[in-house]
Amino acid sequence: ILKLATSQNSLCAYDLLVPLTSFSLTDIESLTSMLTVLRMPVDETDKYITRFAALFRGSGSKSFAAEIADTVVCDISMVQNSARKLDEVELKQAREYFQSTNQVQEGASNLDVQEKLIKNVEEKDYDGVVPMLEQLRQKYQVSGVSLCLSQKGKTQLQSICLGESVRGTTDVNPRTLFEIASLSKTIASAFSIEYFRKKGIPLHSRVNAILEQSGSDFRIHHSEWESEVELHHLMSHSALNMHYVNGVPANKEMPEIKDFLSGNKEYEYPPIEVINKPGTKFKYSGGGFLVLQHIIEEFENKPVSELCEPFLRQIGISEDLVFQQHVSGRDVAHGYSDNGETIEGTRKMFPSFAAGALGTPTAMTKFLEVLSKAYNNVEGCGPISHDTACLMLRATDKGCFDFMGVKMGLGIFVGEAGDNRFAIHQGANDGFRAIFCYCFAGPQSGYGFSIFANGDNKAMFLIAQASCEILKHMAIDGIDSSKFQSQVSLDGISQEEIVNIGYKELVFSAFSPTLPPKIVDQNPEDPLSEFNLAIEATVTKVSNQRFARAENVFSATIPKFDPELFCAMGKVMDSWESARHNEQEFDILEAGLKMPAKIQYVLISTKYHLGNQVEFVELYFKTVEKNEWILALPKLKLDGHSEIRVSLEENIKNLDVSDVRIHAFPDGGLTRVGLFGSNLPHELRPSFLPAEQAQCIRYTEEIPHTKKPLQLLYTPSEEEVEENVKQLINGQEFDALSLAYGGKLVSVTNEHYGPAAQVLSPYMPLSMHDGFESARSRVPGHKEILILKLCTPQVVHRIELDFTYFVNNNPRSVEIYGRLSDSSSWITIVMETNVKPFAANKKAFSVLCQEKLSEIKLVAIPDGGVNRVKAFAFHSGHGIKRKRIN
Repeated sequence: ILKLATSQNSLCAYDLLVPLTSFSLTDIESLTSMLTVLRMPVDETDKYITRFAALFRGSGSKSFAAEIADTVVCDISMVQNSARKLDEVELKQAREYFQSTNQVQEGASNLDVQEKLIKNVEEKDYDGVVPMLEQLRQKYQVSGVSLCLSQKGKTQLQSICLGESVRGTTDVNPRTLFEIASLSKTIASAFSIEYFRKKGIPLHSRVNAILEQSGSDFRIHHSEWESEVELHHLMSHSALNMHYVNGVPANKEMPEIKDFLSGNKEYEYPPIEVINKPGTKFKYSGGGFLVLQHIIEEFENKPVSELCEPFLRQIGISEDLVFQQHVSGRDVAHGYSDNGETIEGTRKMFPSFAAGALGTPTAMTKFLEVLSKAYNNVEGCGPISHDTACLMLRATDKGCFDFMGVKMGLGIFVGEAGDNRFAIHQGANDGFRAIFCYCFAGPQSGYGFSIFANGDNKAMFLIAQASCEILKHMAIDGIDSSKFQSQVSLDGISQEEIVNIGYKELVFSAFSPTLPPKIVDQNPEDPLSEFNLAIEATVTKVSNQRFARAENVFSATIPKFDPELFCAMGKVMDSWESARHNEQEFDILEAGLKMPAKIQYVLISTKYHLGNQVEFVELYFKTVEKNEWILALPKLKLDGHSEIRVSLEENIKNLDVSDVRIHAFPDGGLTRVGLFGSNLPHELRPSFLPAEQAQCIRYTEEIPHTKKPLQLLYTPSEEEVEENVKQLINGQEFDALSLAYGGKLVSVTNEHYGPAAQVLSPYMPLSMHDGFESARSRVPGHKEILILKLCTPQVVHRIELDFTYFVNNNPRSVEIYGRLSDSSSWITIVMETNVKPFAANKKAFSVLCQEKLSEIKLVAIPDGGVNRVKAFAFHSGHGIKRKRIN
């Protein structure tokens, strides 16, 4: 089948199915193997399930069709949620074919599930939202509420308006402007990143240097960290102070932004100052956005309200989302306190970028649609580039999860629910509350909502409960609706933190990301398990468990290594394993023991982790008497695929331990942690030595070689390559590194987890193993290098890196070099660039070099993987206008 497809120049894996409908095939084993390969990229199920249906109808053999039907039933069950993408016509066609085979009962059953799923979600009658929303509005006595709903596949956004924008005189309508409060930060960030990109100012530029360049006389001051504050820190809440920015009554004159920077007594603004080492700790900061706005206004000598208008106009929302303090001829909602009183001046004005925008939920949702499309399209969307969207939506946790139950990007929060990723922001100005929640990636991308209301804390409860009901209605994967709450105590919570804690407890605590699979097929119990006090410990906190679940580290069984067992995250490991390139010093795991105990001995194992093990470990205990962590085992070096046994200090052995905390430096795999007390048999105790004497003992068992999932290999003959090249039209853009046209792998420094030659495959990647991946490195300054030969020397105008299946293990950064065709020297094409924001995505680089290149050198820093590397050129290139991408 592969040969048939390639002989007809079907270079896309999915196109393999097209010629099959024209032939009478009997080799069912080959066909079902191919279908199994093709079902791996579950995010593309709509592309091939539809073709399966066409293939069914083209087959004349019932037994043959039954075999295929059986495969597809398995597929549909596996990707049940992605099957929402099927429209009713395709579903009907598939059903008709299933009914013509001997798989009627099983096939029909699965299709019934799909039909119900579609009817309950995509064709859901959202009229039920209206009475729910009105009931909540009445319950919490909120003056007015405006809501916009978005559903994938629906061209029209649905708007719902209830109550009054001005009590006693004006009803809320779809174009009523509300204060969107801190949601302003999201739009401000998108605009600012694009602004600095066009000015050639990198986001890692030092803020004080940029202030000087802009002509401002304001500087950020701190005896130690003032020179470390960078532009991106202003948008990630990781440097400056001022959680909440105060408002100015709308009937007064709004001061200029620079009048707030050094403090403002009238409106109780403290001076802007650095409160943490920049980039190390999350602390919500409106102050960062004051500085951001000031820099841009100083550069342009214009207000941001004027500067942002063209940006908003390109999105199509400039009339319904503005940074102006006053808007004539429009219905602008008044703000109301919880006791029903009108906010002074009818509402307050706020610094534009921090909290000052006015808008409608529909305009906000349209912005999120454009941001999402830019994220998913390497060419961007409207005024938002792909790079900007990826930078904004790259989520990290430096304390943000404790703050609101989600992670932090640039000017936007990111929540994970199953395989879905949501763009989120909350807002709270005096007399106004707002939120948006929009799925930008995953099987339910395109689903979301924005809710604005003119009320105080009661409006927060309204919005939280409405959000829960809408998310239930949308049946979002990864959200456990049983965890939604209707109330949370606000006692002892400061006013500025109410919305964050409120939404965290009421809504986002129900969000749960997809975890690696549980270890089901286990080995027998470890002989030491009957003495191990860590067995059945409950994990209460973990910083990262992307590759393997933290709970495994406390398993009672002997670790198991199945060389054939893989999942979407990669190799299934019976251990705790975190993602590569930890930005923090260490990963954290906290767990509560089944019952308090005196811990005297510790066993730590890295079995089956060799090269990717945790490098150092540190243990802390929490006692019954004191709610504080006590260092129990100082930082200890670990070797791969080994075990170390430690006897603790005498002062630690007498503690009544209730909880344990593990620091894993810097990241990686930790297989088991055993904790033992006086119950440990005397004959075993001599093997546990003081920490300064203990040694790692290598396991004698060899680690089995893994049997990785199938890759779609492509090894064309010289004649086939020549024929492929002949098919190119003069001036046509093509991938000059593709194996289809004669590209080759010259060398690679390390391909421990994945074959480097696959980066040149013309087929779309199928999994993490369909591409290059090196082992983890622990040596400072380490780099991995791939050298790739172009089919013929070409003037390359764009290089594209595809990290589709490298979610947790793409490189931290890359450099790219080109070898001139008439020289042995290398020239720099791409300076070192952070590519972490492009995990599970693509990154394109424009190439300005006008010379022909013969080879490309990709440098991965310090290690990691990539599915595909493409170098685009124009065939022959005579008279072709050169293209550029943003």
